[in-house]
Amino acid sequence: VRKAIWFTSISAIVYTTAVWMLVHGFPEFFIRIFNQDADLVAAGIPAMQIYYFGFFLMSLQFSGQAVFVALGKAKRAVFFSIFRKVIIVVPLTWLLPRIAGLGTNGVFAAEPISNLIGGLACFLTMLATVMPELKEKENGEQQVGQLVKELKRLITGKRVDRLSVQERLVRQTCVMAFSKELKKYKDTVDCGEGMAKLLLWTYWEDLYDYWKMRSGGLARI
Repeated sequence: VRKAIWFTSISAIVYTTAVWMLVHGFPEFFIRIFNQDADLVAAGIPAMQIYYFGFFLMSLQFSGQAVFVALGKAKRAVFFSIFRKVIIVVPLTWLLPRIAGLGTNGVFAAEPISNLIGGLACFLTMLATVMPELKEKENGEQQVGQLVKELKRLITGKRVDRLSVQERLVRQTCVMAFSKELKKYKDTVDCGEGMAKLLLWTYWEDLYDYWKMRSGGLARI
C-alpha cells in the first residue's frame, strides 16, 4: 500500500508539472482555443500564468485526499478540501488585491498560494498519520507470517500417523502454544482498519483445519 501511495503521488506530480509547464509556456495557445479577441488574449496571458503558477502543487492535495478517502478517513479529506478553498482562498482573495497594489492579480495569486499551503498541509499530514499506521500493520503481518511458517513446520514433515502417542502429544502441545500466541495477536492487533486482524484470523482458521486433517482429529485447539 505504501509503495502504491508513493507511485501515485510521484505520477501525479510529474503529470501536473508537465501540464503546468505547457500552460505557463504557451498560455496564448490555450486561450485562443476559446477566444480570438486580441485584447482578451493580451489580458488573459499574465492572468493565466499567475493563476496556474505552481499548479503541480495541487497533486499533493489530490494524493493526500485520495489516500484518506481510500482508507476510510473521508472526514480528513473533507477538512483539507474546506481548509484550502474556504479557510485559505477566501481570505486571500479579499486581502491580496488590497496589498501592494496587486489589484486583480491578487485575486489570481490567491490560487497558487492556497495550492502551496493546502497541498503541503494535506500531504504532510497524510505522511505523518497514515504511513506509520501502514508500516505498523505491515510489520504485524510479517510477524504473523513468521508464526504461521513455524506452526506449519511443526505440523508438517514426518507423517502424523507414524508418530508415537508421546510424539503426537508433544507436537500437539507445541501447536497449542503457537495457537495461543496467534490468538494473542488476534486480540491485540488494532482492528480499526480490520486488515491485519482479518488476515490473522484467516491464517489461524486455515491452520486449525489443516492440523485437524493431519492429526486425524487428535488436536483440539
